[in-house]
This record gives sequence, C-alpha cells and structure tokens, in this order.
Amino acid sequence: MTYVTLEKDPLIKVPNKIEYFYDPKYIYIPINNPANFRLGSLVLKDMPICHNYSSISGIIQKIDEHYLMISNDYREKCVRVKKINNKIDLYSLNKALSIYDHDLFLKFKSLKKIDNIVINAIDDELYVANNILNFKENIDDVLEILDKLIYLYKAKKTLIVIKNTESDLIDECLDLIGTYPSIKLTLLENYYLLERKDIILNKLKIDENKTLYLSMNELVKLEKIVKYNMVDSTFLLTICGDVLKENKVIMTKRYVSLKELVSKYLEIIDNNYVIIVNSLINGYETSLNLILTDDIKVIYFMKKKKVRESKCIRCGKCLEVCPKHIDILNGNDYEECISCGLCNYVCPSFINILSRIKKDGEKK
Repeated sequence: MTYVTLEKDPLIKVPNKIEYFYDPKYIYIPINNPANFRLGSLVLKDMPICHNYSSISGIIQKIDEHYLMISNDYREKCVRVKKINNKIDLYSLNKALSIYDHDLFLKFKSLKKIDNIVINAIDDELYVANNILNFKENIDDVLEILDKLIYLYKAKKTLIVIKNTESDLIDECLDLIGTYPSIKLTLLENYYLLERKDIILNKLKIDENKTLYLSMNELVKLEKIVKYNMVDSTFLLTICGDVLKENKVIMTKRYVSLKELVSKYLEIIDNNYVIIVNSLINGYETSLNLILTDDIKVIYFMKKKKVRESKCIRCGKCLEVCPKHIDILNGNDYEECISCGLCNYVCPSFINILSRIKKDGEKK
C-alpha cells in the first residue's frame, strides 16, 4: 500500500471549535412497531425505545411506520437521577457499557489483561476534526479515564495518536501528559486510512490481539457512560462544504432532523448543491430530511460537478494505493475490498472503480 495524503480545497476551512445544539424542537426516534406507542404519551430523556434511547424529554406528536416524532418540552426530565461514579472497577465499567452502549461493551467484555492501549485521535475524512476537537474539549477527563484503564487492564504501553499537524495541541498535551508517565503522545503524518484500526496498528507495528483500540470519540463516550452511569445522548458532527458560508463542528442531540440543524446554524450560499454523508470518496447522497444518528460523523454540502469518465489507460495507480492489494485491473480478489475509495481518488480517467467492484460482488 502507498500512503496517500488527500488534497484539500484551501477555501474550505476546518472548524477549530465545537458548537452545541441541545435544544431541538423535535427528535425522530427509529421504531419497528408503531402499535406499541400512543400519541400524547410522555417520553423521558434516556428512556429506552426500540433499542434506542430518547435524547430529550417530551410528548409523542406523531407516529409513522419508521419514526416517533417527539416534541421537546425543554425540561430534560430524565429516567434516573444523574450520579457521579468515582469508584470505577471492571464490574461497574462492563455493567454500564452492557446497558448503554453495545458496541463498546463488545470491545471490553472479554478483556482481562492487555499489553497495549491505542487511542486514535485522527480523522481520515477531509475537513473533519471531530476526534481532535473532542480531545481538546475533554483533555483532563480523557487522561484521567485512560490512566484508570491502564491500571485496570495492566497495560504496558499506552499511546494517544494524533496528526503531526496539530501543533496547537501538542504543547498542551505534553504538559498535561507529563503528569501521567504511562501515557505517550505519538505523532503521525496526515495519511488517509490511518483512522482504520487495522491500518494504524500495522503502521505502529502493534499486535492487534494484545491491544485495546479506541477512537478518541469512543474514549470520551466511555468516560461519560462509566462516570455517570447514563447513556450519552449526544455526538459530534462536522458539517462543511464549498456552498456553506461557514463550516461547523456541532455537538448535537441524537435523532435531530438535518433540516432543523441547518436552519439554525448554517447559511447556504449556492443552491446548486448535493449533500454527501461520511466521505467525499465513498460516502452516499442524502437530503435535508436525514435524521442524525451517531454513525454519521460528517455531512458535506458540495457544489454539483460533472465529471466525464474516460477509458482505463491501465496506469496501475489503483493497484499501488489499494490497502488490500486487490488485482483491480484483472477483476480479481474483489471480496477483499474495504470500500475505502482510494482507487477512485487516484484514477486519472475518473472511473468509478468502487462502484464496479460492488456491482461485481453483487453478481457473485
């Protein structure tokens, strides 16, 4: 694999602060059985609803086949009283995660002792700074919970990985990390795909089987869940693009409508645009009706552009950058594709190689 640095449009600025959207008028919680709910019912914050949790308290205003529409009463009435847990052990950690975050629980449930902890504060996608801004915002809490994990799991090596371009954070980190001798700051060049666990552990030459790997966003979420024994009802979202007057990183409630968030925070200066979710290389198009969930990390508002595809010139650039060494030119090993989109990015003929790989996989 040849490591690639993505080219940025200098006119699209990366946000350097977090804004907060905690007061939506409505949220829309996904459901699978409308018959289980009644109009006018009270919903409390953190109430479980079809494997999800309400991010506000309010009243059910509408029920359709896919969503509950809940109007915000702005009272934040919660299912349980918020209490700080200052005594964190393996039992309390796993119990809280088993209740409030299944994905994180799966990472921890079988852990007893590990050699390494790797916290990745790198964001792959262009103009996204979710992980690093979350780190800046919560640096004291992050170091405290990380020190606790080192103690609980007897880790020998603990790394926080950031880009070497984050000069404004490096000095601050070094000063604070100095009080935690078991934690090391590791700087890497800004290459694409270093946000992926397999790629970055290979880059660091660390054995995956002996390592606890978390993104910085996951670590911050872990700290909130374990410390307060409550679901984390918010998540970080970057909204950026070349048709926006200003780009934003927003800490928002879950299940908010993109349309409401845009109307409150963003100014669109060109109506000839397309909305793309999660990646300019391999993301998908959507509309303003999108409901925001925590698997969405970035939404791009980009000018519509026409790209003319030409015939393959067999230059081999797609082979050079493929992290899985797929024989793209001859149509072999497509089952190994991780949909990173690097083949599309480097193709001088503007061929949508990724789309062809996916279609070929569906045929098989």
